[in-house]
Amino acid sequence: MNMGTRELSEHISMKLIPTTRGFRKVLLAQAVLGALVVSAPAFAADIVNPGGGTLAQIVDGGGTNTIITLVNQQSPNNGSSYTGSTTYTLYFYDDNGNPLILSTTAGVGSSLPGSIPAGGTTIIQTNGGGPTVVQGYGVLVTSPLVVSTATDILQSPGNQIAGSAVFTIPLSSGVLASASCPLDTGEDYIFTLPFDETGDATSAQTGVAIANSHSPNDVAANGGTGETAYIHVYLYDQNGSPIPTSGGAFDTIILGFGAHYSFLLDARYPQVVGQQGTIVLQGTDSVNPYAIKVLGLRATATSYTSITPIVPCDPTNYTSGQYKGYYYGCLQN
Repeated sequence: MNMGTRELSEHISMKLIPTTRGFRKVLLAQAVLGALVVSAPAFAADIVNPGGGTLAQIVDGGGTNTIITLVNQQSPNNGSSYTGSTTYTLYFYDDNGNPLILSTTAGVGSSLPGSIPAGGTTIIQTNGGGPTVVQGYGVLVTSPLVVSTATDILQSPGNQIAGSAVFTIPLSSGVLASASCPLDTGEDYIFTLPFDETGDATSAQTGVAIANSHSPNDVAANGGTGETAYIHVYLYDQNGSPIPTSGGAFDTIILGFGAHYSFLLDARYPQVVGQQGTIVLQGTDSVNPYAIKVLGLRATATSYTSITPIVPCDPTNYTSGQYKGYYYGCLQN
């Protein structure tokens, strides 16, 4: 079957595997058949913050599996005086935010405790068992940075663990396709993803996935309680001019606490077909900025890759050495 970019829609229309939530029809062998498959990981470019973060997508079964790599950033190798092991717990959640039980090389369960020596790594792989694909996301929890609210004096630097999740997907041709997402340790609320929906030989369909994460860091950044996220979606063409949505200047996606939502850009917003540009997602609690997690995916007939979103920050706005916060897309990064 000839699978051009535009023809991919029926195969990835509600589930794109290497993204925050995935897409219901799963971009597997049916989406990128037979040609050379390029594995292009999405690397985290920001500073690794203490306390852990979110792995935007976890998949297993139906021929898929996930390899999670965690790296203890605290070691003399990185200029730290810390020489002990760092403990953590890795939690798995399904699409609805409920605990997801997975069988892995580190044990079976919806939560996996562990420790990593200073400067060391640990690798956890799901077993890929089961006839159907199950999906969700991961939350890594470790000791957070603690500052006295009374004196602003640092009480504990917390633990810094970096990481990524690599998704391996068997194609019908027998080739294995892979993509990845970083462990997102930030608490950001504005994300930008580029898109190319021109439909020519070099363009790709863009998938978007969003998580209203269970991460304690996100909960703390959002005022200490998990709330419903009201995500404003803005579309812009290649010249930066707005592309109207059915809701007007922006569309609103409502996402309950702990939940995921994913979609194909050209399916939800057919007005982008034939255009190049960007999609901007802004998390709110309906009034105030609200931290979310976002990841993108791009697919053509010959390639399959994830996209690390762009987080816009204004480096001229600092308070005591930290970003001023919500108003510039970054929350104390």
